[in-house]
This record gives sequence, structure tokens and C-alpha cells, in this order.
Amino acid sequence: MKKKALLLFFAAFASISSIWAQAEFINNSTTIQNLRDVSENGKYGTGQSSKKTAMFWNIGEGQIQSLSDYFITGPYTGYKVANDGTMVGSFPDENIMVPLEWNGEISDYPINTGGVWKDGEWTSFGVGLFDGTVTSGMGVGTFTITPDGKHIGGYTYKRVNENNTLYPCVWTKTGENWVAETWAQPEGITQGSVIRDMSNDGKVAVGWANFGSGSWGVIWKSKDECILPKRENGDIVGAFFDVSANGRYALARSEGQTTLYDIERDEFIDLGAGLDYPETLGNGVSNDGTVVGCYLTSSSVRRSFIWSFDMGFMELKDFISLYLSDLTIPLAFSRNFNDGVRGNNELVAISADGMMISGYAKTTNIATQPFIIKLDGALDILPYPENLTAVVADRNDVTISWDALSKSDEELTGYNVFRNEESIATITAEKTSYTDEGAPAGYHDYTVQALYGEKTSRVSRKINVAVVDNYDIPFVDDFESRSIKTNYWTTEITSERENHVSFAVNSLEGIGGTGNIDGYSALSFYTIYNSGVYDASAISKLLDATDKANVYLSYIYKADYYNPGIENFSYDVVHVDVFDGTEWQTVNTTETTAFKEWATQVLDLSSYAANKMFKFRFRVEGENFTTDAKRILFDNVSISTSLPEGAAVPKNLLASTNNDEKLELAWQNPNMEVYALTYAKSNSKYAVGRGDDETLIAVNSFDKKDLEMYDGLYMTSISAYINQKAEILEGPTEIRLAVFVDGERVSSQTIDSFVPRSWNTFVLASPIELNAVTQNLKFGIEVVSSDALEETIGCDATRNPVTGKGDLFSVDGGQTWKSMTDEGTVNNWCIIGDVTAQGKAITYRDFNVYGYDVYRDGVKVNEDLIFAQSYLMENIPACYTVKGYSLTTYISAASDEKYAGNFMIEASAEGEGNIDPAGSVPVAYGTDKAFSFAANEGYILSEVLVDGVNIPEAVTSKAYTFQGVNLAHTIVAKFEKDNGSGINDIEVLQISVSPNPTTGKVTISNNENINTVQLFDTAGKQVYMVSNINETETVIDFTSLPNGVYFLKVDGKTIKVVKQ
Repeated sequence: MKKKALLLFFAAFASISSIWAQAEFINNSTTIQNLRDVSENGKYGTGQSSKKTAMFWNIGEGQIQSLSDYFITGPYTGYKVANDGTMVGSFPDENIMVPLEWNGEISDYPINTGGVWKDGEWTSFGVGLFDGTVTSGMGVGTFTITPDGKHIGGYTYKRVNENNTLYPCVWTKTGENWVAETWAQPEGITQGSVIRDMSNDGKVAVGWANFGSGSWGVIWKSKDECILPKRENGDIVGAFFDVSANGRYALARSEGQTTLYDIERDEFIDLGAGLDYPETLGNGVSNDGTVVGCYLTSSSVRRSFIWSFDMGFMELKDFISLYLSDLTIPLAFSRNFNDGVRGNNELVAISADGMMISGYAKTTNIATQPFIIKLDGALDILPYPENLTAVVADRNDVTISWDALSKSDEELTGYNVFRNEESIATITAEKTSYTDEGAPAGYHDYTVQALYGEKTSRVSRKINVAVVDNYDIPFVDDFESRSIKTNYWTTEITSERENHVSFAVNSLEGIGGTGNIDGYSALSFYTIYNSGVYDASAISKLLDATDKANVYLSYIYKADYYNPGIENFSYDVVHVDVFDGTEWQTVNTTETTAFKEWATQVLDLSSYAANKMFKFRFRVEGENFTTDAKRILFDNVSISTSLPEGAAVPKNLLASTNNDEKLELAWQNPNMEVYALTYAKSNSKYAVGRGDDETLIAVNSFDKKDLEMYDGLYMTSISAYINQKAEILEGPTEIRLAVFVDGERVSSQTIDSFVPRSWNTFVLASPIELNAVTQNLKFGIEVVSSDALEETIGCDATRNPVTGKGDLFSVDGGQTWKSMTDEGTVNNWCIIGDVTAQGKAITYRDFNVYGYDVYRDGVKVNEDLIFAQSYLMENIPACYTVKGYSLTTYISAASDEKYAGNFMIEASAEGEGNIDPAGSVPVAYGTDKAFSFAANEGYILSEVLVDGVNIPEAVTSKAYTFQGVNLAHTIVAKFEKDNGSGINDIEVLQISVSPNPTTGKVTISNNENINTVQLFDTAGKQVYMVSNINETETVIDFTSLPNGVYFLKVDGKTIKVVKQ
């Protein structure tokens, strides 16, 4: 390769001569933190020190000038510098003073405004063309200057329609004066626009416009013409920051990535496309479109890059190694360039001809120093392999392929193939593929390099290939490795804006084996704002079920929608697909409206995957045209050959119907004999602190109705999520228990120790009996002392508080109580009262069962998974059961049945008399309810109609009891005037029925002929009738009828008969 001579020189920013071809650390206080610009002729530079001090660098003379420290109204800042050392930036102008509050006092301070700096003096541009009332923010902005020092670009404010609006502005040097002139304003702007950079002749400018909802890139082709370039899909880039000296190319940063825009051809080139970098920052562009800048690694370390049309994207260290191998680099810089973990460095500028690049690098743990690389001729860049693809066959044979190379003046003689930067093969020129047979397990980066005799091209872009270590079943992934690569997951994403959609491991939102969500990881599908339409998949590795007759997939999942109420919101669809070597087949589809909190799923894949090699995937289809984000989480994924074990079954269901006409169901944790008094609807996601010099008591409040079903039991311990930061500023956190019974504090028990950032269970020294006498119970945690910034007590994540019950707090020892909702915090406390039989206090909480579902007559009632061990719902009498969800063993069988809920008995009286009770009378499922009747003076009870059927015995006894109520009923007591006979009709007729109760036939006899006999069930349905009997005795057979109560009507008179 023909190498041109190079000069590499570094300088420490200090008040000494700069030293060429070496680096020297002089003084931390004056070392440059960020180099901003180097003049086109390489004589001057601008930057900033570690203390935000603006610095001017006379490179040729090796002199450093520190302008001034940061001021109240803004810093002294240098942006760009001309060939004569004229620098543009901003500074506090003491000729324009405005009132400003500082440290509680209002005084006059200088505004921070733009201007030019030359030979140690600032020339202020003041407030530019603004003619309104001047405030601290009305200074101009000056960001760029042409190399000849004649044109400066930036912005000025103007007063338009009673609004202060930013206008793009160019100042032109005329004699000794600077003349300001505004440029064209893009149509439809709301807040104005800014010029950020200009071509060398001052005729083309770039910048951005503020449209309220964001910044949109603007190109000024002249003073009077501006455009907002759009991509083919209609997207507008965020902002332009730099333009080439000839006005041909512009650099934009949009959505974290660098885009090169060809102004002449109206074309966009995304420099970071296909690269696994979270962010690329392009800082400078030359006349031929060569770009310098940096990219951010996953750990936010900055690494310099160079990009050109013929060279592609290269790291600075690789560029130096390939093209500048004879260059002598000081050790501190060399170490930095090659340290991919800690080596922060950034290229900030490139000259118009591309012969000079400049930047800064971190040369010690705390200091950075600038560097400049000068070339004295063009580089000889040879064609290199592009568009690598990879195919894995026979489990670990990797075939790499690439495009044939374009012709070159040099003769192509072969290729070097690399795996993880180590050469594994050299092949002949006619081949464009290579098979790495028996590649070791792991993730490998393959690259290829072209050979031209003794010369070599740059290496290709790497392609990452997974060679799986095994294909065994069972397969389990809980993602606690915090990487999708551990178990060889791969992703495929199709989206209009791919950098807005991702499948990765989220280290904060998963579920651990104990059900504790904090600190555990999950596989996360994530889409940020305006992602458009997308189809994204997380694909498993190949699995071997060739000798397996049954294959089951189990996992848990959760949809986390941040703001589903906003405009243009749409829910997503999740598919589970299986690939059997031929095609993908969909096994299950779930609309995400069907779940919010964690839920479990078990799928039988046998018909798709048994006796085969297969893969499966989670595929999310949807769209996002909103300004908000979406996330769908997957965790505890398992492939097995048998159904997963069911969770333990909830037990000992209780029911109450006295809570505001609602039905409340409670149950015991299946692994502990404990009920839970709480309003928390999820695990802790937030926490609340006490503030300066305040105690804080956080409690749950339960009244008499809430506690009725627990009558005779005891609250034996209190569980709470106690938060504590890793670093405590002013001593440890001190807490104690707080229990109030009917307003009187009965426990102030001190807590000696607790586990921070976790659930803790504290056993009460004296258990609290729950009985019918208690009117109100409050219990919780008192924070006695903590750091003022500490947030001690956990809150749930539902933002759906039970106001006045689940979110109460006091800062005066319990004398007065407030609701967190009133203070703007809409959560419930993560506090639980543990209720057991006396003497059975628990010392821990079992979170293996994460949540529950309640079923009414076999149909699920709740929409979201229930975190607590109780559920308040509509009072519908039915048979209730509960199932538990374990996030390691999945759903349990149903609990024992609990018949609960109120049936209504409509009780009324007709005539002169009373029924007690009267009206709509609620009766709990399966219980008895008695009614009594009383006639007014001069009247008698003539009939008692139960569900429309007269009950003579009730007339005789003046009372009636519904037994084991399992239906709604009506009862009507009829009264008539006493005619003096004192004999009821049934007594006159002398009807008898025997045997009663019966198991089969009954005989009906009367002292008169019987004409008609009817038989009714308790619902009033007629089940038998015979007429025209004309006998004093008849027989009815009950054998075929179900056991129960029946009403026998004989010529209009009714007798109750029981079939056993």
C-alpha cells in the first residue's frame, strides 16, 4: 500500500508550548474536557476545560487562553474558529443587565449572549434584532463562522404577533461592523429556527426548526430558500449540525443515529445502519462526504469512527492500524484507542479536503487531551468484501458468503477469513464463500479481508453467528444472565423505523423464582414513540425433539402499556410460532387486551414439534403511531416433555356480603395458613419517604364491615416492603410497627432489623383479635428516623388506590390522617396484615404463588391477576372457586367450592297486617331466613304465598322459614277481615297427606271428593296435574322426581311435601 507521510500531534491544554508527536499531562484544572473545533488551516482550536471554562488554543504558537469560568447567567463558550483566530461563542455581556433572582435575592446580572472573540476581546451581538422587553433569555446565539471570518451563523429573537420567536440569522462583516440579517423562516413553525453551520462561502446553511413537538432539520439553500428534507417514508430528520465546506453534504442526528444527507441529490445515508451501536454521533463532514464522529457502546463509552463512501464505517483504531501503521502514537493515546471498555475518545472535526481530523481522548482516569492527525496525501483504499451472510448447517458448520468485489487497479489474489479477529483460512480469489466446519459453540464474529498480492483491504463489517452448544430438552431460560445470547436467542425485526423497536433482556422487570420482581430480568419487546407498523420476533435456538412424543411450552407474559388512553393507541398481537424445518406455523395468538399483569401460558406443541428438530418464537405484530411507549415481557420460558406441575391450591375460602352490598371473598395462601389484609394490587414499584424532620406512619384502614368475615381470628404479624438506598447519608433507617384499634394506638413495637429493598414480616408481640366489636383497625409502619431523601415504604404499581383506606398516612403520630391521593401519589401501601388462628404467627411471606383468579360458576371474574388474597366484586350469589398462579409451577387446580352471595327475598303484606322483615331482604347463599306475620286487630292471616304458592302451615304457625336459600324468592302475607268462624279452610276440608316426607308414593285423602291435584317445585313450575278425580282419596308417585321441597295443591288448597 502507498502510505503518505503523516504528522500526528497532540497537545495538553496548558500555558506552555504544545508538543508535537507526543502527549503530556500538565494540570487537571486546565486540561481540555471537550475539543469543539479546529480552524480550516489547522492553526487554532476551541474547547472546554473540565471546569466548563472556555479555552482558545493557538496551535501554531502553543498558547492556551482561558476565557472565564461559568457565570450565573451562562458560560463563556467557544464554538467554531476562523483561520485568523476569530472565534464565535457566547458570554455574559455586562452592558445589558437584567433582574434575576439568585440565592433568594433579586439583583441585576448580565445576559448571556452571542458574539465574536478576537485577540482577547469579545464583541457582543447583544439582543440582535429583538425589540421587545429584554429578559435573561433574549440573547442571540452564534454557532458558526466561515474560514475567512466574514460570516457568522446563529439566531436572533424577534417580536412577532406578541410572541418572542427565534429567527435564523447571519452576521456579515462590513468594514469594522457586523450587520445582522434574518434568513427564511420555514412555514408553519411555532417557536422559530436556528442556523448551526454554514458552507465556506456563507451561502448554504443547516440547522433546525422548533415545531413544538420536536426539532426538524432545515437546509437553507440561500438566504431566501429553505427546505425540510424528508425521507422516502415521509419522516423528517431531527436536526442538522454540520455542513461540508462546499455545501454538498449535511450531517443530521435523528433518533440516536447519524444520517448523511446529499443536498444535491436529495438522498439520505444512515451511517449506523446494520451496526450494533445504540447511538452514533457524526460531528464533521468533508467535501467528498467523509464523516468523523463517535459511536456509543452499550456502556456509553465513546469510540471514534471514520466513514467514507469507499471505505465504509471504521473505528479510528482500525483506520490507524490499516492505513497509518507507521504512525508513532504516544502510549497514553494508543492505550485509549485500543481500550474498548474504558477508552473514551471522539473525533470532532474534519477539514474540507479530508486531510486533517481532530478530536480528544481520555488519557488518564480523570483527564482528556486533544489530538490532531494531518495527512499529506490521499489514502490508497482498496475494495473490500461487503454484504456478508451466514448459514449454519449440520449444527456447527458455518458457511460465510459475500459479494464479488468490484474491479481495481490492483489484482485480487485471495481472501483472509477471520473468526473473532483470528485468521482461520486463506482462500483463492475466485471463491466468495467459506465453510468453517465444526465451529466451536458460542457467538462468533466473522470478517473477511481481500488480498492484493502483498497488500490487503480493510476487513469487512463483521457478521455475528451463533453456534449452539446443545439442542437438549428440557430447555429453560429465566433470562437472569441478562443476555439473550446465553441461550442463543436471535431476533428479527421488520419496522418502518427499526431503531424504535427492539427485543432484548430487560434487567429490571422480570420475575424471580420466588415471585419477587425486583432485580430480576425478562425478555422484553419494546417500542418507543411513532414506531409505525412492526413485526418483531425473538427466536429460540434449534431444539432436538426427534425422540420426544410430547413437547410443551410454558412461559409467563405481561403487557405494560404506558398510556393506552392516548390518541392513535392500538394494542398488539402476540403469536407463538413453531418452525419444523420447513415453515413457521402459528400455535397460539393472544390479543394483548387480554392481559396486563403477569399471566401464565402452557401450550402443547406436540403436533408441531414432536419427533423433529424445531425452533419456536415469540412474534409481536402491531403499530405505534403515538407519542408513548409499549412493552411486552416474557419470562420463565420452558420447553419440556410433560405438563408443568400445578401450583398449590388456595384453601379455606371465606365470604362476606356486608361490604357496601358487595361480595368479598378471602382465602388462605396455599402454602401457609394465613389470610392477608391489604389493598395492594401488585408488588412494590415505588416508595415514599418522610421528608425532613418528620415521622411518617403509613397504614391500611379496615372497618367493621371489612373485618366481619375474619371474626374470631387474629392479626399475628405485619408484612411490608421496606426500601432503603444503597448509600445512606445521615445514619440508618429506624422503623416500628403502628397498630390502632378504634383510634387508640395499641402497638409501637420497635423493629430491630429488616432486609432492605424487600418484603419483611414482623411478628406482633401481642396478636390483635378480630371480632364484631372492633369498629376500625389501622395498622402499618412508622418511620421514626431516616435520611431526609430516603423513600422507606413501598407502594404498589397499579396507580389505582383505595383512597382513604389503602393510602393513609400521618405525620403527627396518628392524630390526623391524610390520603396519599390528596398529595398526588396514587398508589396503595405495600403493607399486609397477616391473619391466622391464635398462636400461628408466620415469620415470612410466601411469594411463590404470585397471584390468583376468582371463578363464579366456573367463569373467571377478575380481569387482572389478583395480587392480594381477597377480592371485592359484584354481589352475585353463585358457587365460587379460586386458582393460584405460581410463576415456577404455573396454575393450580380450583379450590374447594364456596357458595356465596346474597339472594333477594321480596317480602310484602296485603291487607291489614305486617310481615317481618319486609321489603327486599338479602339472604346469604345456603343460609336460612325466617319471616313472621301479625294481623291487625279485627283481621286474620288468610294466606301465605311463597313464590305464588299458598303454604297453609305458615298460616297456622304465623311464621315461615326459607331453608338453605339458593334461589331468589317472594313471600306475600295476605290478611282479611275476621268473620268470626275462627276456622281456616284447610281445617274444614280435613285434607291429609302421608307419608310426608316420602321416598315414593303418597296418599291424599279428604272428607269430601277431590277434583283436582297439582304439584309444583320451589321455582313455581308445575310438575304434575290430574283432574276429575271425584274420589275422597288418590295416590301420587314421587319416585321419579328429584329430592326436595314440593307444594301440593288440592282443589286450590296447598300442602308442602318433602321428597327424600
